Amino acid sequence: MTDIATLQNQNVQRAETPRLLTMLASPGMKKKLEAAAGDLMNPDRMLALVTRSVRSTPRLQQCSPESVIGAMLASASL
Repeated sequence: MTDIATLQNQNVQRAETPRLLTMLASPGMKKKLEAAAGDLMNPDRMLALVTRSVRSTPRLQQCSPESVIGAMLASASL
């Protein structure tokens, strides 16, 4: 049987996904990626890859938006 805390956690996770996608689509995010990646990676391509990954991977949707964005920026700078 599913307890109330599990259901509340699932609802929070579902609410975080649209927030993450909104954050990824913001103009400021592209500027941050440009600064992190320089000439190594096209920011539009990186954003498209991350957005597609978040939409198609349920486990990524459970992460906080900040952790996904932090991982994206870290990988862009490598």
